[in-house]
Amino acid sequence: MKSLLVINSLFNMKKFILTCLFLFFSLASTAIVQKTSVERLVNDFAGVLSERQVAALEDSLVRYALRTSTQVTVVTVRDLEGYDVSSYAYEIGEKWGVGQSGKNNGVVILVKPKFSANDRGRAFIAPGYGLEGALPDVVCTHIVNDEMIPYFLQNNYANGIIAGAIAVMKACEGEYYASSNDEDDFFRTTISVLLIIAIFIVLSRMVKGDNHKGGGHVTFGGLGGPFVWGSSSDWGSFSGGRGSFGGFGGGHFGGGGGGGSW
Repeated sequence: MKSLLVINSLFNMKKFILTCLFLFFSLASTAIVQKTSVERLVNDFAGVLSERQVAALEDSLVRYALRTSTQVTVVTVRDLEGYDVSSYAYEIGEKWGVGQSGKNNGVVILVKPKFSANDRGRAFIAPGYGLEGALPDVVCTHIVNDEMIPYFLQNNYANGIIAGAIAVMKACEGEYYASSNDEDDFFRTTISVLLIIAIFIVLSRMVKGDNHKGGGHVTFGGLGGPFVWGSSSDWGSFSGGRGSFGGFGGGHFGGGGGGGSW
């Protein structure tokens, strides 16, 4: 009889512990930043982007989603609420339902900026189940560390985020490859820098020419559509007609992805 009472007590205790754990993790999940009532692909909760930059990137990602059905969402937060950056990114993707149901073709680009010398910035790219082939861990890690963090180290979050978003869109279409050789990395970086300098010089001359004629912008095509460079310090705004984002489709996330810190 005593043994039965002991077993029953142990069973009740186990049940109580499991209930407490369930409640703990349920409450913890509410710490994940909630999506806005009007769903958007660019969610700058950390406030590191200007309104113009948010609108430009949103427009590009919306039109990319309409063209490919792949949903790439950018989220910046001020605090990870005790989560590991990768877990936080997965939770956002899963709770928000980023990507299409059945296709699981969503991507979360999460950035936790560095706000002080004692703080630590973190970024992570989490692909949905359906994109883990196009965005394996090594590619996600490469994009964060080589495309985004160099800008973040200069406190330039706008250019870092747009560089990451462009690289992710390229990777989803099989047009971005992470180099495994240091010499290849150096060569690619050198070529990229030279191309950026050349484009900057050409655009500057064109803008000056347009200014003399009364204009002030230069338009050229890109992944997300035509990109307009203005005379302001922002990296510009996308033109060519805005699409309408219909909301997240209920995609699921596994455990792939990669990131870095600074």
